[in-house]
Amino acid sequence: VEFIREAQTGQAYDLGDAYYLRSGRGGVELLHRRELESNTYDAIVIRLPVPGELSAFGARWTVRLLDSPPPGLLEVYCNATRQVFDADALGDDLRLRRRRPGDRFTPLGMEGTKKLNDYYAERGLTPRQRKQAVLLVSGDRIAWVVGHAPAAFAAVTPETTRLLEVE
Repeated sequence: VEFIREAQTGQAYDLGDAYYLRSGRGGVELLHRRELESNTYDAIVIRLPVPGELSAFGARWTVRLLDSPPPGLLEVYCNATRQVFDADALGDDLRLRRRRPGDRFTPLGMEGTKKLNDYYAERGLTPRQRKQAVLLVSGDRIAWVVGHAPAAFAAVTPETTRLLEVE
């Protein structure tokens, strides 16, 4: 109980029998030693049909070319599960995958690249959340950290003529 109340982010507490508590910004999670020590990366990469639908990584994905901008403000329309992109900037080689060592991207509103792990740390994602986060990639560039930020290169601008929605 003392650990749960007072532990700093990132600290772990050994419960015995290979189980640990790990403190994060959002609370404390129970982990097995394999999860705590794991540095493995998921090698699965799934191509998204443009347009089209498929199930992957525990979710249903829909990709649509939009005939017109969505109603209202794009900032309100887009959310953790739906994002609109500049279709020409994004291209049609879209894939879903998890993080890889050395991943970098430029979040919308920022200049220069940022290490994906630094981005995750700034948002307070636990190691488990980081490992399970899904990325939308275009070619070899991260276009969207799903549930979080889209990349600047694929963002809708006043010059955008074709819109692509990923949900």
